[in-house]
Parts: sequence; structure tokens; C-alpha cells
Amino acid sequence: MNGSMTTFSFRALFATLAASTFCVSTVQSQSVSISLQPAYHGIPIYAAQEFGWFEEAGLNVTISFYSSGAPQIAAAVENSTWDMGILGSVPAVLGGAQGIVTVGINNDESAVTEIVGARRVTEWPPSELSEGIFGATASSTGELLLLECLLAAGINFTADNIQYGSQAELVTLLEDEEISYASLWSPN
Repeated sequence: MNGSMTTFSFRALFATLAASTFCVSTVQSQSVSISLQPAYHGIPIYAAQEFGWFEEAGLNVTISFYSSGAPQIAAAVENSTWDMGILGSVPAVLGGAQGIVTVGINNDESAVTEIVGARRVTEWPPSELSEGIFGATASSTGELLLLECLLAAGINFTADNIQYGSQAELVTLLEDEEISYASLWSPN
């Protein structure tokens, strides 16, 4: 896809979304709070903000960043801190169960979510389990991926085998070799 077609597609998408979702008037600006994560699926919103497309559509947009979907959902449930959020499937479903209206427009993130081994790791699946051998971000698509990989590999694991943290914390634990495997997504 060439650059002009991509630009047109983004502009058309955001203009349509803005007009249909928020019934924007050309006379008065509508304030909207959008929540994102530093992940692939947030790029279009960030681009729209940077290129001024929201302003062109009459929107005054505030963007809040969250480390993953669980704290993003918690902020919406506890404080109604955002009007629209871009997040993974698992937290969106969990948010829906807590009363957040969700609209599923999904993309395949299998190419940017993976189980990564520490430098010393040379095998999958691991032949021995220890406490905290795996790392995951709770209530995330990454956690779902890790659990499905463990089940598919026939690994008999317990909750004690999984250490939970933010993506940044998991990267540090891997680098320090305090965990052997972590479920990470781009750009981590």
C-alpha cells in the first residue's frame, strides 16, 4: 500500500469514526479522552493526534497511556477516566464483564506477541519447572498466549510458576535472568 493511500485510509477512518461516534458539529469542538498502550494497535490514534486529524474533525482529544490492558480497564471502571480505549481482546472482554461498553474491531497481533527466553535458555518446553520461571502481564492477551503455549506443550504448571508484572518489569526480569521465559508484545 503506498503512502498516499495509507494517509487517505487513516484520515477517512478517523473522520468517519469521529463523526459517527461523537456526532461532531463543525461549529463546536467535542472533547474526547482516549486511552492507549505503547503497542502496535495504538499507532493510528497517535498518528491522528500528531498529524492534527482529530482537530480537523472537530475533536479536542486527550490521550492517556497505560502499561497494559488491566490498569487501563481498572481506570475506566473505577474513575471513568477515558471515553474510548484501544486495547487487547482479553482486557476488552474483561472490561465488558465489568460494564464497559465494548466494540470489537480486532487485529491479529500474533506477529508481535511471543514467548521470549532469557539469554541462557536453550529449550522449549522447559524440562524442569521452578517458582516464577515464566513471566506475564496479568489479564492480558500475552498472559493468554503464555497459558495456551504451556497447555499445548503439555506442561503441568501452577500459579507459582508464573510471575506477573508490567512489560517493562518482565524485560528487566529477563535481562537479569530472574525468570526464564516471558510473554512480551511489541515494542518490548
